[in-house]
Amino acid sequence: MEPSINYEILLNQKQIDVSAGKFTTSVTYLGYVINVDCQSLGDSKEKTRFIVTTHAEGEDIYELVIHWRLKCGSFTEEIKFDFWDGHQIKLLEVVIDGLLHNDVTFGIAMVEVKNGADLCCQADSREFKLKCGENVYYVNLGEFKEIAGTLYQEIEKAQKEDKFFEVNQVMPDDFKVFIEGCLKYDSINVNRRNYLTLMRVAKRLKANNLLRTIETFLISDKEIHAIRKLEISVIYRMARLCDSVTRSFSGNSLKMIGSLHEYMEKNGESMENQHPLVLKIFDIGHDYVLIA
Repeated sequence: MEPSINYEILLNQKQIDVSAGKFTTSVTYLGYVINVDCQSLGDSKEKTRFIVTTHAEGEDIYELVIHWRLKCGSFTEEIKFDFWDGHQIKLLEVVIDGLLHNDVTFGIAMVEVKNGADLCCQADSREFKLKCGENVYYVNLGEFKEIAGTLYQEIEKAQKEDKFFEVNQVMPDDFKVFIEGCLKYDSINVNRRNYLTLMRVAKRLKANNLLRTIETFLISDKEIHAIRKLEISVIYRMARLCDSVTRSFSGNSLKMIGSLHEYMEKNGESMENQHPLVLKIFDIGHDYVLIA
């Protein structure tokens, strides 16, 4: 059993009512402003939209790894190991059935404050220059070798005596996510906001060490749906992840099929949208009939 999380409650709003209009409030935490907006939808006012965003203000910006939880009546959204890097982030947008006359609480539990290096500036330990698009980064080539796959091999072949290499194998925006996620901090920073881009770049560069690190993150993450994990496992050939997910069903075929139906309903998908290898794992063939 996972240990319970002790949340610091930043917002505790009693009996909010959006029947007459929009409700908006904000709270602050370590230089971040968290905005909570909710309003009724439609003439019948039977649904309420919740939007929660955050951004850093001021010059001193902390990069945070946190857990957070929003509760409104019977609705709860809880995200663990989220990463806030100072930019504007939409934490949540959801539509809740019914009119809001409920207490709303928002809490945060600190996990880690990240202290990242500025890779755009040269340092004694980072002398090799990489240029991708308009962006320039300085890296330790020994550290870069561990995560760069075929890109490092191309740098070796180029044998640049001036310690410079122009990257054309990855799009600039993706490369920025890749280089900052891998080398900005003391260890590789894989989180729910960058793992998809990191996987895409790692596959492109055949960076197997990075793929294994991402796989470990996915195995431990509790928020990503099991079926989504299976899709990733077959696309990126992550055997440990596939084994972890299938074992979590304990051989219960009804539980497996129920999870698949839940995933399809949540994403507005049908059986035709599912990856063939995922269906094979579930032992679902062409003769399978979905009963609504």
